[in-house]
Amino acid sequence: MDHHLEQQAAESEKKAAVKLLGFWASPYVLQVKWALAMKGVEYEYTEEDLRSKSAELLAYNPVHKKVPVLVYHGRPIAESQVILEFIDEAWNHRGDPILPRDPYQRAMARFWARFQQEKVRRTQEEEEDFIICMQLCSSVSDFQYYTRMHFVQLSPPIWRWFTTEGEEQEEAYESAVEQLLVLEKELAVDGKPFFGGEKVGFVDLSLGPLAYVVPMYEEIVTGGGGGGVKMKMVTEEKMPCLAAWMGRFLSSPAVRGHLPPMEKLRPRYQATRQAFLVSARAKVEQQ
Repeated sequence: MDHHLEQQAAESEKKAAVKLLGFWASPYVLQVKWALAMKGVEYEYTEEDLRSKSAELLAYNPVHKKVPVLVYHGRPIAESQVILEFIDEAWNHRGDPILPRDPYQRAMARFWARFQQEKVRRTQEEEEDFIICMQLCSSVSDFQYYTRMHFVQLSPPIWRWFTTEGEEQEEAYESAVEQLLVLEKELAVDGKPFFGGEKVGFVDLSLGPLAYVVPMYEEIVTGGGGGGVKMKMVTEEKMPCLAAWMGRFLSSPAVRGHLPPMEKLRPRYQATRQAFLVSARAKVEQQ
């Protein structure tokens, strides 16, 4: 075997040692991709069809049956936050640390990651249900049926703002801004570029999907997304630190090469918003 073939075989073996099972639109899968990129880890990626989950996914994650799943030398690790910590520890000799080494700072990073899980974004279970909805539905009427059956009301105010109109949307807007201002104040404490300090860290990876989701929501709501009032959440005037963080995060080396194709994602979110509005209006007419 010549040197080139030996090198190819070694690279193939190295990738096979680390495997990631995911879905292109899942923000939780993206978090793992970003962390692996930060550490310079090569891996094999398997795209899952969440409508018909593979035997491999069910075998590796029999408890939750969800993506992401990271497989390390044949041993699976599930749940995005757990995977991020594993990546940081398994490759602690490579790249920048994901979690702070200081015990107090590490605890605070976990606190803020939990904050975004509980207050700001949909849970992983809700996210996967929504992703399955995107895969199953090909029309507004399909979305209308599915959302009426499965998504009567999701809790995070950013999501409620995106999927409602009128007074309900205005109330959700105020709640969402209030929660985002908490993040703004945390960034402003030391004037740091990232929640992790000078470089992307655990909290940044956890909050990262907001950096592309919020602007896309704003664009859809204010630009013909189905009757929404014209309001933006994150602006340089209202939240200068958070607005700057979004730009820095999306342009950081580990992130910019691993973002979902917006031209593919945007129409799905547009159809979702429209379906929620149609469903809500139909419900009002029936009363």
